Amino acid sequence: MRRIAIIILICCAAVLMTGVVDAAKPAIRYDLTGWRTLDMTSSRIVASGGAPVVTSSDGKLRLLAGKIVLTLTQEKNKKNITTAEAIGAVRLSIKQDANQTIQATCARAVIRPAQDRAELSGNVIVKSWDKKRYSAPTTLTGDTVTLYLKDRRIVASSSPSKSSFSANPK
Repeated sequence: MRRIAIIILICCAAVLMTGVVDAAKPAIRYDLTGWRTLDMTSSRIVASGGAPVVTSSDGKLRLLAGKIVLTLTQEKNKKNITTAEAIGAVRLSIKQDANQTIQATCARAVIRPAQDRAELSGNVIVKSWDKKRYSAPTTLTGDTVTLYLKDRRIVASSSPSKSSFSANPK
């Protein structure tokens, strides 16, 4: 009986987390797995315990943390993710295209899909692989980092003792 209830919850979460439908693009689905406890309402999903992971069906996003909170909004007949907040030992991987991948670790991340933005804080380490421009990954460390994914821009702020940047241009 417990197994059936868990399967139903997984199915409900998958239905709730379906991405925005755009006529020009296929819908992106977000799957939430690896949790031990799931608390769901019509506007919020909280996954904790175990190792909660959010992955996108297009393979471009993977978010792992101690706790993941998804805030949902209703538009017409569709639930959309407004924010995905990850708390505790956050690991984020974003594949922008065949040539560029971003991987980050931090204490807390807030991802805002509608703005193509990720806000990272707490001992942030970002590694970016851009095969066209660099011979090795660029590495950035700092207190806070904002990734503007659509613009392919990174903005960091930090105390001097925690900040560093290294790159190997081709």
